[in-house]
Amino acid sequence: MEECGFSSSAGAYSVGDIVTVKRHGKATVSRGLVQESSSQYFGRYQVQYLADGKMYWARPDMLRPYQKPSTRVLVTETTTHYRAAACEYTLPDDVVLEVGCHEGVTTDLLHRRCRWVLGVDLNSGPVTKAKARYPHVQFEQIDGFDIRRLTALSPTGTYSKIFIDIGGIAQLHVVMSLVGLYYKAFKGSVLIVKNKYFKNLLGNVQVYVPQGELMHGNHSAVWQQNGAQAVCQPSNKNKVSKHAPI
Repeated sequence: MEECGFSSSAGAYSVGDIVTVKRHGKATVSRGLVQESSSQYFGRYQVQYLADGKMYWARPDMLRPYQKPSTRVLVTETTTHYRAAACEYTLPDDVVLEVGCHEGVTTDLLHRRCRWVLGVDLNSGPVTKAKARYPHVQFEQIDGFDIRRLTALSPTGTYSKIFIDIGGIAQLHVVMSLVGLYYKAFKGSVLIVKNKYFKNLLGNVQVYVPQGELMHGNHSAVWQQNGAQAVCQPSNKNKVSKHAPI
């Protein structure tokens, strides 16, 4: 099932942890590592798949931990990274929207991992091809700025994950307008965006806070908010962080 790159983790897992099982998707650890050498399951974890509830005994090298997104907005530059995020950050219960679905390849990938998926595109040609290629997936010709229609089409009235790919080199102001719109309209949604210019912009963003609010004596201080970081050093050193983590 996993078309994306997979690298296992040798870390220990506890009962209740969510993991990705190579080629099989997301699961919950239902029994810890079997340590009895006489057991036929020695050296394996028992996991239960989130999609269908089935149980499976898995070797540790078949597992990697599921990491929840640390921020509400994730930005990628390439299609490969965009689809890797679709594998990494979705769960079987997700209700997902892809804006800029084109001919439906990523939307279908999401459909096979999530409870419900809608792919939309402004252009009729790609939507027609997507419907023919993936008749089991819902595609609609909709302007991504039409919040009313997008909300009405969701079975829950919102989306847990929104993927945005209106072109890797689409104009920055258009991409940022969409991100801002969804960030406000679909509170709690995680946004995964593919755009080179947006990625470059974020690599050169720094949150500014006056020195007086950061300084403690002659020592530097770090202020954090919503995943961004501002670093202020004493004025005689005149150093600040160049990049803010995304």
